[in-house]
Amino acid sequence: ARRAGEGKRWRALDWQLRLGRGEDALKIFAEAKTGLAGTPDEQFVLGQMAEQGGLQEDAIAIYRRLGASGDPAWATRASFRVGVLLDGRGDRAGAQAAYRTALDQDSDNRAAINNLALLLLASEETKASAAGFVPALTQALDEPAYLDTGGWTLVQLGKPKDGLVYLR
Repeated sequence: ARRAGEGKRWRALDWQLRLGRGEDALKIFAEAKTGLAGTPDEQFVLGQMAEQGGLQEDAIAIYRRLGASGDPAWATRASFRVGVLLDGRGDRAGAQAAYRTALDQDSDNRAAINNLALLLLASEETKASAAGFVPALTQALDEPAYLDTGGWTLVQLGKPKDGLVYLR
């Protein structure tokens, strides 16, 4: 059962986040992170707040706990955010693992496919592994960024004519 007033705290945190009031939100965050109670949605907002407040380690920990919660939809989103954060700080291996975890939970997650493909392309050792993601990326006709990654992957794999079809 949730403690009395906890829902108000989460709503206040969410609104401070939406309004861009970093200092107020960080105060609420500091109070809220100790218990980490709340719905998955509230926990995700807490992770977002940590990100926006520059508290990367806290955000990663929150998202990892949410990812282990057993709710596949939230676990996928949380794993994806962990990948973004780890990639942002240069931990490519950790980011790849997080994106693969997101794909284990939802194999059609194009955002995770896209980011993982870009990471794989960044290294000569893993570049060829990106080829497996081209079909999913090039079928995303409504998502230009994914088409771009699919085309760029083909160019990087030595198939410029095939890649240029998607890069136009």
